[in-house]
Amino acid sequence: MTNAGLSIQRIKWDDCLLLLSLCLMVQISVALNPSRIIGGKLDTIENNPWLISIAVEEFGGHFCGGSLITPSWVLTAAHCLVEVTDTRSLLLRAGSDHKNYGGEIRKVRQKITHPDFQRYYPMDYDYGLMETRRPFVLGPKIAIIQLAGIDDSLRINQDCKIAGWGVTNNPAQIHRPLKSAIVKVGKLEDCRAKYVPDIITNNMVCAGGNGNDACQGDSGGPIICGGKQFGVVSWGRQCGVIDYYVIYASVTVIRRWIFDYVGV
Repeated sequence: MTNAGLSIQRIKWDDCLLLLSLCLMVQISVALNPSRIIGGKLDTIENNPWLISIAVEEFGGHFCGGSLITPSWVLTAAHCLVEVTDTRSLLLRAGSDHKNYGGEIRKVRQKITHPDFQRYYPMDYDYGLMETRRPFVLGPKIAIIQLAGIDDSLRINQDCKIAGWGVTNNPAQIHRPLKSAIVKVGKLEDCRAKYVPDIITNNMVCAGGNGNDACQGDSGGPIICGGKQFGVVSWGRQCGVIDYYVIYASVTVIRRWIFDYVGV
């Protein structure tokens, strides 16, 4: 068996945040199974006005998150988009505490995945963009998040914020309102020690390890550090496991790619 095959075998992909990597419908079912814990607290969209809920029209439910980076563009994870064959089925919701009702909805004009996205191994360049058919109207509940620049950097143990509508530990939360949590930035070397070393690249950010984590349904959402978005929720071994980090696709390394499409 090749090293790549051995690495893939050692990863419990069923526990990862890969909501769309195998089958869109199956993975959406997984995302709606409230069996994990991410810690954190209930929050409001006013505190996270850049947060976007992504749904597929025919299934009718939220399956990934995203961030509003201009009134007409949303940044998310590539693995949230690769299995969506009909762009017209995508729905983007902004300005609501809840993922399946309220706020404003926009349809998608085009979706773009990073050309270097590696879908299975090592899940690198996990970036996707969506352009809306009409721009969102900005206000107290809908706002743009500033992206980290190529010269911005993170400190080890720096506090960062994540938010989303993903899986929690409360089976009663059928409509699961928005939650947020504080996670700490970790060392890539520590992540490599916990995972298979060659699947953690320099295009990734590690954060968590303290029981507060993103989970299924949070993929594509932002990690906010010092008021700027430094990453996109990509994957992880499990949710809320002490000493295991969630892996985020680093925003700073692909700022030129985003600028070429979006102009920011």
